[in-house]
Amino acid sequence: MPYASTLDAEAGWRSFGVICALLLALAASSIPARAQATGEGRIGLEPKLGATLPLDLEFTDSEGRQVTLGELIDRPVILSLVYIRCPSICNPLMREVARMPDLLPMKLGEEYKIITLSFDHREHDTDPKVVALVRNARATLLGDIEAEVPPGSYVFLTGTEENIKKVTDTVGFYFAQDEGGNYSHPPATIFVTKDGKVVRYLE
Repeated sequence: MPYASTLDAEAGWRSFGVICALLLALAASSIPARAQATGEGRIGLEPKLGATLPLDLEFTDSEGRQVTLGELIDRPVILSLVYIRCPSICNPLMREVARMPDLLPMKLGEEYKIITLSFDHREHDTDPKVVALVRNARATLLGDIEAEVPPGSYVFLTGTEENIKKVTDTVGFYFAQDEGGNYSHPPATIFVTKDGKVVRYLE
């Protein structure tokens, strides 16, 4: 790609990130404040701008298909790290991210994708109840979107504890499980280029 075209593409992505950040920031009042955790677990967000996601890692989508991040990330991505059974901030955050296709001037699937990755390895399970939980969460969110959602443009992923940790460490997202089995974690939306490069965070 010519140098000028590269600059245009990067500038366009920065504008896209700014628009998303502004829209999500306007909705932030509906998202409960993050839980403050104690103990030895490392909890928080340490932005790692410029880091590249490990694109060879394999995850499972809500239809049970095995996919790598490289197969999915072929255009800019809004990445959210949540877990479906979260009792606090994850569900409001997912709902706000799901509003993006109706609010953004860009076309979902053509100009960007949305990937939601569960950082709870327990949700990566073949138990029919767990599979249905993840699938129903996606269906509920997509059911409220008026814009077209092409296949493969809004993806929910689960994975092994090892692969999840590789992603969360790469982006500087740290969480810890409490005595009740829930997780203390920061809310974060991460913007990624089509090459898997982290370019913006919204906390």
